[in-house]
Amino acid sequence: MSLNSLTYAQLEHLLTELGYHLGGRDVGGRIWTHPQYDALKWLPAAPPQEHARVHHVMTVHRVSIEKGIVDEERFQELLAKAAQYAVEPVSTDDAA
Repeated sequence: MSLNSLTYAQLEHLLTELGYHLGGRDVGGRIWTHPQYDALKWLPAAPPQEHARVHHVMTVHRVSIEKGIVDEERFQELLAKAAQYAVEPVSTDDAA
């Protein structure tokens, strides 16, 4: 699984699978925290279907391994699972 093939929705799904929680929002993005491992990840406010920048995915990978959140094998499993996560299309219809 390639680190440069996730959308932001899939990356956020990966963060959730790793045990991160949405800790807050700021003007430019969303802050994900993993209190048990003292880990933090900021992601820009981007459309869910936009491809995530590779350095955001690489940072999640590195921190997850270095902090002991998961081992390499488990990270790769979760990465593959996240890549299968489908974003629900958002309706722009006001008729609903």
